[in-house]
Amino acid sequence: MAGSRYTTPSEVTDDQAMGEVKAAETGPFYLNEIGTTGLKRSAGYIDEEFLPHLRGRKAIQVYREMGDNDPITGALLFSITQLLRGLDWQVVPGGKKADDAKAAKLLETCKDDMSETWDDFISECLTHLQYGWAWHEIVYKRRGGQWAKDPRHHSKYSDGLVGIRKLPIRAQETLQRWVFDDTGGVQAMVQLAPPDYKTRIIPMSRSLLFRFGHHKGNPEGRSLLRNSYRPWYYKKRLEEFESVGVERDLAGLPMVSVPSEYMKARPGTEQYKMVESMKKMVRSIRRNEQEGLVFPVSYDQESHNALFKFELLSSGGSRQHDTNQLITRYEQRQLMTVLADFIMVGHQGSTGTYNLHVDKTGIFREALNAVAMNIAEVLNRHLVPRLFLANGWKPEELPKFKPANVDAPDLSQL
Repeated sequence: MAGSRYTTPSEVTDDQAMGEVKAAETGPFYLNEIGTTGLKRSAGYIDEEFLPHLRGRKAIQVYREMGDNDPITGALLFSITQLLRGLDWQVVPGGKKADDAKAAKLLETCKDDMSETWDDFISECLTHLQYGWAWHEIVYKRRGGQWAKDPRHHSKYSDGLVGIRKLPIRAQETLQRWVFDDTGGVQAMVQLAPPDYKTRIIPMSRSLLFRFGHHKGNPEGRSLLRNSYRPWYYKKRLEEFESVGVERDLAGLPMVSVPSEYMKARPGTEQYKMVESMKKMVRSIRRNEQEGLVFPVSYDQESHNALFKFELLSSGGSRQHDTNQLITRYEQRQLMTVLADFIMVGHQGSTGTYNLHVDKTGIFREALNAVAMNIAEVLNRHLVPRLFLANGWKPEELPKFKPANVDAPDLSQL
């Protein structure tokens, strides 16, 4: 705004503030943006997450491990993907005029004329739930018939109109940084991707950005798995402790006795090397088909006692905590964060009334309907107008994508 300046809070008086208010309400500058969203960013990098290992590419690695390596998270994402992938996406006219029906027909033909299927696009788009965001580039084509050799013109139709060739994802792990304007709006994604690892700038005007948990205009959104990270982390650690504990119960605790002077040996000496080899042997003890141990025998010349001794200490065979109950608790909390704890019905003694489970699936279904509507909003707000603008067609009412409602999961099948 003309006449405004950046000041510290202590420098601004009430009279100055009122002068800025009056100037903003009058004159040619009332259309300008004054404030900012407050998004913590610097040089194209976002610093909103308070956990360092859940920022940027580190967060992508964590959420990928959760989705690919954890059965509960995998079951959740699988159920969401399959339910939303199977939805019927209709194209509804913007009005009742003949031109409205014609415009809807163009959008419908573009949807069914892409090089990738619509269901595959939806599957890629749904990765924004796992990672918080998904960036898709809009690739157009000139519809030149099904015999056109150039893929930029290959189409079921030969009307010469501009259609949609594909809507490919730009993988989350290939993000290098974001490009913002002065007001904090996202203008482009800077990509650094294999196999050539060249920097590519993909403008927002040629892209679709799907986000989950939109806040402060953050292009990275907020992952659906963010609240389940803590129970997932503790469950992962408990499973590791449990597997080690079972192995120790079966194999026993290996112990090697060595002379005290060997423990004080300096690095590089023969005694030091002997102790290190003993440590490595203790860490490598396993009970499997290849078990066996070749152990050196050495005696003290004075006392004739063995200098080295190897033994397996037996386990007490009892535990103070039921790890199975603890792991189940964390699994339930993982699902509770996304209203999907009905997946645990019938597993590991989970009980409850049928009506209660029906209510839970109803809430989950409404949440999925909201996700589908969010995808449709992005398509209707950004893809549809650009498609008609590329064809030089400006109808009064644009057609819209409308997803069908998600069917309730069959509890008997679950």
